[in-house]
Amino acid sequence: MQIIFLNTWHGHQTVELKKFLLSQAGSTDIFCFQEAYNDFNAHFQRFMPSFKPWIATKNLNPHDNFSQTIYTKNNINVLRTENILEKDPDCGLGIYIEIERNNQKYVICNFHGFSLPGDKLDTPARLTQTEALIERLAQYKIPVIIGGDFNLVPSAKSVKLLEDNGYRNLISEHKILTTRNSLAWERHQDNKQLFSDYVFVNRNVNVQSFEVINNTVSDHLPLVLRAN
Repeated sequence: MQIIFLNTWHGHQTVELKKFLLSQAGSTDIFCFQEAYNDFNAHFQRFMPSFKPWIATKNLNPHDNFSQTIYTKNNINVLRTENILEKDPDCGLGIYIEIERNNQKYVICNFHGFSLPGDKLDTPARLTQTEALIERLAQYKIPVIIGGDFNLVPSAKSVKLLEDNGYRNLISEHKILTTRNSLAWERHQDNKQLFSDYVFVNRNVNVQSFEVINNTVSDHLPLVLRAN
C-alpha cells in the first residue's frame, strides 16, 4: 500500500501539482492532503475520478482555517471516518479513516497542526493537540499511520510525545534532511525552517520504504510511505 502525505499550499502550483499527482496515481492507494480547499478538491476530482474524497474542515480565522482531504482509491473498503479536534478553537485538525485491505485493517490519520506561532516550537495548545491525537488513536491495536503538516520542529516535546507513546518517527529514522523547499524559504529568508511535516507509525506497521520527494509542487515536499 502506498500513501502520499502533502500540504498542497492551496493548490498554488496547479500545473506542477497536477503533473505530479497524475504520475503517482497508478501506484498510490491513498492521498492525504492538507490545505485542500474547495477549489482544489473540485479540480482533483475532475482529473482523478478513480479516488473517493473524505473531507474535514474547520474555520477559525484568516490565519488558521483547516481543510484536510483523504482520497482513497475506489477499490479500498473504508469502514469508518472520524475527525479529531474539530471543535477545539486553539488546536489543529485531524481526520482519520479505518480501512480494510487484503483482510487487514488499518487506520490512516491526516493531521494539520496549528501554524501559530510561526517558530513551530511547543505551546500549550500544540501539546494539547498531540495528546488528543494520541488518546483518540490509542484504542486501535491494528496498524496506525499518522502523517501531515504538524508545524513542529524535530526537537519539540510534541514530537517526543508521539515517540514515547510507541510511534516510530520516519523523518528521523530515515534521516530526512528537510520537508520544505525554496518556495517556503524565499518567503522566510530570515527564518529558514527545514521541517514541518512528519509520518509516524505504530509497531504494527510493516514499513517497506519511506521517502521525501524533492520537488516544487508545493512549498512542502511530498512524503511517500509504502507499507503493509
